Amino acid sequence: MNLCNECPENEACQACLSMIDGGTLRKKVVPPLPVKLCNVDGTKTYHGKLCAVSRVAMLIQTDAPSAIYDVEIDQKIKARLSPVFQERRTGLIAFDIVEVMRKGTADTRLSKDEYEYLFLQKKDVIRQLTENLGTEIKDYLREELYNALIKSEILDRLNVGSTYKYEKGRLVRLTGEKPAFLKEEEMLAIMQAALEEHAPKREMFFDNASGRYVDVHAIPIEHQVGGFVIFDVTEIVNKEKALLKEQWNNYKEIIGALTHGKIMLIDQQELQDKLKELVKESELIFQKSTTTLRDIREQVKRKLERFGYPEKAHFGALLGVQEAVTNALKHAETGYMQVWADESRMLIVIADQGKGIELQDLPKATLLKGYSTTGSMGAGFLLMSKFSDRVYLKSDQYGTTVALEFCKPTEAERPRRHGED
Repeated sequence: MNLCNECPENEACQACLSMIDGGTLRKKVVPPLPVKLCNVDGTKTYHGKLCAVSRVAMLIQTDAPSAIYDVEIDQKIKARLSPVFQERRTGLIAFDIVEVMRKGTADTRLSKDEYEYLFLQKKDVIRQLTENLGTEIKDYLREELYNALIKSEILDRLNVGSTYKYEKGRLVRLTGEKPAFLKEEEMLAIMQAALEEHAPKREMFFDNASGRYVDVHAIPIEHQVGGFVIFDVTEIVNKEKALLKEQWNNYKEIIGALTHGKIMLIDQQELQDKLKELVKESELIFQKSTTTLRDIREQVKRKLERFGYPEKAHFGALLGVQEAVTNALKHAETGYMQVWADESRMLIVIADQGKGIELQDLPKATLLKGYSTTGSMGAGFLLMSKFSDRVYLKSDQYGTTVALEFCKPTEAERPRRHGED
């Protein structure tokens, strides 16, 4: 069975119905309903979407592992589900209904009302409820209910946490509750800016304790009147972060392999771990307006001599450090250079607080000779890797850090390292 690209939300496509039992009573749920899945001992909770249903089975789209779960839908229907052991497809798990839990009773299948509640289009429900009304009032009420339905479905799909009205410095809750970590004064400040500029404003807030992200939109309506829409975007942000991390890991592996380990991408924690193994010997804050490359070269030369690095390799090492500092000053007004060392190796760290190298530009910036953008370092990486033992690179929205590693060669290595005769 092949699922179409739009399955399971494409109402016309019935392919995924073959994954569950129930014969002619198998129905698509469009749009899919949010469900909460808890493992049997209640220690873990997952989220998903109910995509298809029959009176004896459910098809749920979720990242949860295949297992027995207690599910809750709309705080109205609770059931225990057992997975059907078949090949899992596109994040879908087929479940048999083991038990439907109701007050004082239990059953192995959904009641007719429960079943119809889950799959019936809400427009169909509106038509049924208003069928016996007079024509004039029926048409008017249906139009009003349809409009309200459209608004609610848009909000449901956007996972709106809450909405508020603002009027003359006061907030009035309309739906839901704002997250506890979101302060009222923060909301008022966004609205004040929106009212002053006569334009919507938005701001993202993150709570360290809960790990939640909320996207707050302030919408001015008229003088001293506006509205707030607050979205919980935690799931979206986390998925995006996971995708970016996966892409970064792929680039790290590719760049390391193609440069034979001479250029390595690292993150902040990996950099800190490397520095913990060494002793910080010096730090120089440099500025575009006052610092000269001569100052940098003289300090580095003294450190190389003290470290015992081969004199014939000094020129190349200084050239590599100069390239890193030049590029740091090209993309930021200030930066710093630190020297860390132990008995056998020295790490010269150059950092700036520029905008960093875009993730998609990392392979070109590190591997292509002559490649250069305002956020990359052109041919500098190839030059730095040629005159050092290894180049470590950390670059993100907070800036770029380059660490050049110089290892003290053994007597046997001296003749053939760094282009020495």
